[in-house]
Amino acid sequence: FSKSNTGINYSTKVLGWTLTVDPIQKAINNLVITDTLMPELMMTDAQFGALEVKRGGVLMSKGVGEDYTITKTVIAGKIKGYKISFASGLVINQAAYTVDYETVMDPDVLSNNGNLNYSNTALFTFAGDPESITIPITKTPTIPDIVKHNGSKSGILDGANKKINWTINTNHLSKNINGFELTDVMVGNQKLVTGSIKIYNYELNPAGGIVLGEPVDTTVAGFVITEASDGSNFKITYPTSINKPYRITYSTEFVGISQTVYQNTAVTNKNESYSANVSYADGDKFVSKIGTLNGIESVDWKVTMNKSQSTISSYTLTDTLSEGLKLIEDSFIIKKLDGTVVPFDSMLILKVRPRVLATDPQVFDLVSKAPISETY
Repeated sequence: FSKSNTGINYSTKVLGWTLTVDPIQKAINNLVITDTLMPELMMTDAQFGALEVKRGGVLMSKGVGEDYTITKTVIAGKIKGYKISFASGLVINQAAYTVDYETVMDPDVLSNNGNLNYSNTALFTFAGDPESITIPITKTPTIPDIVKHNGSKSGILDGANKKINWTINTNHLSKNINGFELTDVMVGNQKLVTGSIKIYNYELNPAGGIVLGEPVDTTVAGFVITEASDGSNFKITYPTSINKPYRITYSTEFVGISQTVYQNTAVTNKNESYSANVSYADGDKFVSKIGTLNGIESVDWKVTMNKSQSTISSYTLTDTLSEGLKLIEDSFIIKKLDGTVVPFDSMLILKVRPRVLATDPQVFDLVSKAPISETY
């Protein structure tokens, strides 16, 4: 006995299945196959009508008085399974018996925070000695998280502009949803870029790839977007009833001290949450220094300051020179990453500390005159 998933068409939401009975050592009598679909699956009338059994690849006869009969299991008006009863006295042997059929994702059953896996279970019951024997087989198809959760979230770092561009895919499987709402709270040192929220239609191709559509006119479509004035959160109220996917995009910008990881979670009022982490490798890099010999009498130093692009209101950089080195006080040049030269006196104050002993190393401080929020 075996059961397999033969594929998923994400465009039509149809799943294909095959049941196989292949008696090798012993014939099977009084076989009954009961297939129970999980709540997230159903069959259309056409799919149920197409159910058929083959013996060695040849169709068997269906109906009362024939090789087998099929009855359907109906729950709340939907077909949620079926039973195949082989005729009494029909011996199953010397060939592979197969049942090929299709199911469809139930559009009224939501993903329930990833607890739906679109599996189903077949029970094979047949005559034993002295009692009948039942063998259950459950098959769970391999599906991505975006299908389990009916949505997803991701983020892409735009370090040059101190932003993260976020994407949320919602109602990925075109469920029938009423009163859908999504709330997103900015966590850590980031805030929403005002007016950056956009909503797009999208579709799925058969393989599950996203085909992005045009931006939605939110006013015409009935979306309500509410942004907190301080950029700490937003809420999107969808149209009263939806039955197709929507993609939400927006940006956040760094505030205060940068982080190495930015985490963000969107929550819906339908027991779903979508989370993503974005790494920023330079988030904790505030100062670095390299030196190169300039001839035999001097060393050129380069200090990279605030590579993290944090917003720092007040800071002091202290440099202790090695023994035998002396600072050339008029040698400072400050540049931005694009090469723009910044007047030293507009940004820093040089304070050279007096030596207690002539043999002490020279120490100086660079004290900030104004906040910084980029790399120098």
